[in-house]
Amino acid sequence: MNCNEILKHGVFNTVIKDNARSLSDNYTEWLKTATFQEIQQARSAGLSVALPIKGIPLDFSANFTQDELNRWRQEVDSGNVRQLTQNEMETIVERSVDEKIVKAWKECIRSQTFGVLSYETDNEDGSFSVLFRYSPNAVGDMPPTVTDFRTIAATCQNPPAVGSELPYGGLISLFTRGEDRDGNYPTATYAMNTTKGATTGTIPPIIKQTPPKQPVIRAIRVFSALGTTAAHPTAEVSVPQGYKMIGGGAKVNWSGAGSLLTASYPKAFNIWVASSKDHSIPSPATIEVWAIAIEDPKDDFEVVIDSSDSPRMPHPEVLVNARSGYQLVGGGAQAHGRPAAGQLLTASHPIGTNTWHAKSKDHVHPDPSVLTAYAISMRPRNGTDLIPIQINSRTGSTTAHPKGECEAPAGCKLIGGGALVNWAGAGSLLTASHPRGNEWVTASKDHQVPDPSSITTFTMGIDLRHFA
Repeated sequence: MNCNEILKHGVFNTVIKDNARSLSDNYTEWLKTATFQEIQQARSAGLSVALPIKGIPLDFSANFTQDELNRWRQEVDSGNVRQLTQNEMETIVERSVDEKIVKAWKECIRSQTFGVLSYETDNEDGSFSVLFRYSPNAVGDMPPTVTDFRTIAATCQNPPAVGSELPYGGLISLFTRGEDRDGNYPTATYAMNTTKGATTGTIPPIIKQTPPKQPVIRAIRVFSALGTTAAHPTAEVSVPQGYKMIGGGAKVNWSGAGSLLTASYPKAFNIWVASSKDHSIPSPATIEVWAIAIEDPKDDFEVVIDSSDSPRMPHPEVLVNARSGYQLVGGGAQAHGRPAAGQLLTASHPIGTNTWHAKSKDHVHPDPSVLTAYAISMRPRNGTDLIPIQINSRTGSTTAHPKGECEAPAGCKLIGGGALVNWAGAGSLLTASHPRGNEWVTASKDHQVPDPSSITTFTMGIDLRHFA
């Protein structure tokens, strides 16, 4: 704590200008610069004022005139003004402020050191200044002589000269430090020896806080698996350690009447699952499933999954947003229906760059059910900007069994995609929505009841510049 703060109110408010200097220095400087009227006003307010003259004790009863103040200031220029002793400074404080404040100030002062002192001021450009001064303990305690001065990792522009007297008023020395190749300033030290003691100091290093760099994606891999033939086939694929799953897709390998997608979604952070079913007409099939993952062995990215359920209804529809502070990178959908009747997917795709959209419907056989949509979001762990996603889409022609494909946006690498069946009558139902190289592939079909439709295919891509 700087003891000046205790007195920096009332009569000492105008006296104390620099907390880096002692109260004695502030007092003497004030006497040298204040007008005679300002000094008289401070005295009327209670400040005990006396002029320190070399070799003469302070006379607190003296009521000096303007001429006497001017002559004293001439003595200042001649070097005949001395530093106040600690006892004299305490007397001035005791005569000027409340007893409780005096007590607090004295307790603070008693904890301070007298003798050869130094006060440092560090600057952002790596330079710093040091005030060297001598604080006497009694009248007649003459200032010391500098015997040695050294610095490490800094250059002093005006060092205390060996053999010179260290003045009571102090000496300010300026120091500079050189930057290293990273723009940092090293720890610097100084040491001064005198005939009455020594002082040393350490200036801490300045380490530039360079902003973290946005991590790059090392690689994207696609993992796949094929399920067994069944009336209601399912399949799942997991991604290995060191990878983060950001999306997935599915395709029903149907023939005959057909098998239709009921789910394609993240079952866990590293597992993608898909399912389908024949509907009213037996048509066993297999289902193929894909998981898309980024390689992230250093855990640079955080991937989260959020979901939202629709109300129970014949043709449910639901939206789910990317988590706040994250970037949408993928999504999925899961229809919940009775095995005999059931709900069938008609849409699972991004809307813009922040929302995942899913739709399903019962078909021929009523089955109001719930639909769950999933949003997969990602962000860099180091707090840098989100990696932006670009969306592309393409709508094909109207047909009984529409198919679609859409490449990733120009200059981007595919990270995911989705599908939307644009049906209007009995309904056309999804059978495929999955990656193939740097494009997304989709397919749907009408079932039992003719309903030619079109399908819109979506791709999600990341600019190639964000890859290692």
